[in-house]
Amino acid sequence: QQDDYPVQGSRPTNQWIPGEIVMDGYSIAIPAEMALGPYSLSLGFYDPLTGDRLAPVRDASGGVDSNHQAVLQIVEVVQP
Repeated sequence: QQDDYPVQGSRPTNQWIPGEIVMDGYSIAIPAEMALGPYSLSLGFYDPLTGDRLAPVRDASGGVDSNHQAVLQIVEVVQP
């Protein structure tokens, strides 16, 4: 897990334009003892004042995610 402000704080969401693509790269360390297999790479947004996760998050079919997060991709942890 990694929490941070969009683009290291330089692109707050209230400045985003509908349809704009905001690039924001992250590196996530994989511990050596982590079990091999598939993992969800997910995204969530938080209220900066309360720390509560914002909701609802809808998938492409219009369904609501109960964890208030968007699954971006499934990644596979494999042997190096």
